[in-house]
Amino acid sequence: MFSQRGASAGPQSSAHDLGRRALFASVGGGVLVFLGAVGFQGKYGYLPPIAAAVVAVALMFASLAQLTNADRALAANPSLADTTPRTAAVRERYLLITRLEYVGFLVALVACNLLNQMAWLLPLVAIISGAHYLALTRVLRSVSAWAKGAILCMLAVAVVAFLPAMYPAHVAASAQIYLWWVVVGFAGGAVLWFDAILCLTHGLRPRSAVVAK
Repeated sequence: MFSQRGASAGPQSSAHDLGRRALFASVGGGVLVFLGAVGFQGKYGYLPPIAAAVVAVALMFASLAQLTNADRALAANPSLADTTPRTAAVRERYLLITRLEYVGFLVALVACNLLNQMAWLLPLVAIISGAHYLALTRVLRSVSAWAKGAILCMLAVAVVAFLPAMYPAHVAASAQIYLWWVVVGFAGGAVLWFDAILCLTHGLRPRSAVVAK
C-alpha cells in the first residue's frame, strides 16, 4: 500500500493512508488532465478544462472526507493506528524527493518557456512526476508508487517517440492542438485518477477489511 509514512509524526491508520494517497492522486491527475485540456487551444471552448476541474475538485472533496472519517475513527479507536515506526530518516527522504519534484517542475517550465518549446512541457512534467514516484518506491516500499512512476515515464517517452508534437501537420499553428499535451495529460491524469478512485473505493469497505489489507 502507498503510505506517506514519515510525512507526519502523528498517529495514523491504513484508512488515513488511503485517503491521503487518494488526495494527492486527485490533485496530480487534475493538473495533468487540466493541462491536457488546455492543449486543445480552445478548439472545444472552455468545456474540457472546466470538466477536468470539476472532476478533480469532486475527487479532492471525497478524499478529504475520507481523511476526516479516518481521523475520527482513529480518535474513537486508537487500536486502529498503524504501529510501523515513522523514522526521521524516512520523513527527511520523503520531503527531499517531494521538494526536488517541485523544483523539477519549475525548471522544466522556465526552460521550455525560454527555449520556446512549450510542447515539451507536459512530457517533461510526466517524466519528473514519474521519477518522483519511482524514488518514493524505495522510501515507502510501495508497489503502487512504482507502477504509477513506471507508467508515467513510459507514457511520456512513447508519446514523444511516436506522435507529432502538434496536430494536424501542415496547417497554421492557430489551427493545431498540442497533441503531446492532450495525450500525456489525459492518459497520465487517468492513471492517477484511477488510483484515487481505487483508494476511495477501498475506503468505503468495512473498517476491519481496510485494516486487514
